[in-house]
Amino acid sequence: MADYLNPAAWLAALVQTALFVAAAPLFTIWVKRVKCTLQNRRPPPWLQPYRDLRRLLGKEVLLAHTASPVFRVAPYIVCGTAILAASIIPFVFVENPLAAMADAIVLVATLALGRFFLALAGMDIGTSSSTVRGAIVSSVGAWLKSWTKIRIVRCVVARPSFALTTTS
Repeated sequence: MADYLNPAAWLAALVQTALFVAAAPLFTIWVKRVKCTLQNRRPPPWLQPYRDLRRLLGKEVLLAHTASPVFRVAPYIVCGTAILAASIIPFVFVENPLAAMADAIVLVATLALGRFFLALAGMDIGTSSSTVRGAIVSSVGAWLKSWTKIRIVRCVVARPSFALTTTS
C-alpha cells in the first residue's frame, strides 16, 4: 500500500499526471494516422495536435450574452476532472498515493462529473441547437454509463475489489 506522506510518491504521481497530459494529443494523432494509412491518404505530422492546441489557446474567447457562470466555469471543470482521472489511474508508477485513496467508483464518478458539466454547458445558452447538443451528450453519456457499469461488474467478478492498485 502506498505511503500517503511520502514526498517521492507524490512527486511520482505528479510526474505521471504530467506525462498523461503531455501524451494525450499523441493518442489522437495516432488514431488519425492509422485511419489515413488505411484509407491510402497522407497522414498528418506527429506534432499537429500540439500546433492545433497552441493555435486554439491563442484565440480570443467569445461568449454569448445569455451565458451564465456555469457556462464559463464548465471547461475548467471538465479539464480538471480529466486531469484528476489521469492522476488516479496507476499507469507508470504503481505506488500512486491517489490510486491507493481512490477506487474504480471514484474514477467513474470523476468522469461522470466532467460529462455532467459538459452537457450542462451545452444546454446552458438556451438556443435550440445547444439544447439538442446537450441532449446528445446526455444520451451518449447514458449509454457509456451502462457500459461502464458492465465493465466494473466484470472486473469485480474477476477480482472482488474496486481498488485500482493491487494489494496483497
